[in-house]
Amino acid sequence: GNAALTRLFQMRDAQLWNHVEFHPECNAIYAALD
Repeated sequence: GNAALTRLFQMRDAQLWNHVEFHPECNAIYAALD
């Protein structure tokens, strides 16, 4: 997968992920990025 893109999302959107990680879409997004 695109680890660099995943890391970019993790760094730039850490607060956003903290708010949405309980949403089902988050797992789908991580699966798509992996």
